[in-house]
Amino acid sequence: SAEHEVSLQSATNVIQHLDHERFEVIPIGIDKSGNWFMGLDVFVFCIEQNNVPMLTEQTQAWFTPEWIGKDVVLQSSKTKNSIDHHFDVVFPAVHGTFCEDGTLQGLLELSGLPYVGCGVLSSAVGMDKDIAKKLVAHAGVPVAPYIACKHDQWLQHPKAVLESISKHLTYPLFVKPANTGSSVGITKVKTPDQLSKAIDEAFRFDTKILIEN
Repeated sequence: SAEHEVSLQSATNVIQHLDHERFEVIPIGIDKSGNWFMGLDVFVFCIEQNNVPMLTEQTQAWFTPEWIGKDVVLQSSKTKNSIDHHFDVVFPAVHGTFCEDGTLQGLLELSGLPYVGCGVLSSAVGMDKDIAKKLVAHAGVPVAPYIACKHDQWLQHPKAVLESISKHLTYPLFVKPANTGSSVGITKVKTPDQLSKAIDEAFRFDTKILIEN
């Protein structure tokens, strides 16, 4: 997701602060191409240099999307021993789509692996700000005024979207993707002439956005 670097930082923090007298940590990293890597070398540079590297092909891949539907031959005994290790619990220190939205949680449920944090439904609901606001409002909890907009709606009827925003909301506004966190894609809009650019920026990260007071 767009929060890849933040995810690596969070995982590094967890690794550093877990009680290593009680827990054996086995890091698993996922790069921006969807390849899964295993081993301490995935995060060692983060820990030593307080920096976030891209995962590279030099690290032994545990899973890669190209393997789907094909037989997998383990390349070394080192990798085999790592994969055969029994996981007691998974700590999903990851952010963004396919990570916090219930997708990864569903994978772990299907795998029968216990994990830390919210379940599938609460993760999915909490990730989508539009759905979360609707459910909260339905429960009688006040929410800030907002408008949700889909990308095709913006492309086909931009004038109508801008008119609706001007009618129902006041400045300053916040424009944000509906399904991201870590402040990715968020813009504070102080005047109407800044609004279109902020909407285009938010749509770089999601197909649905929120405009809210």
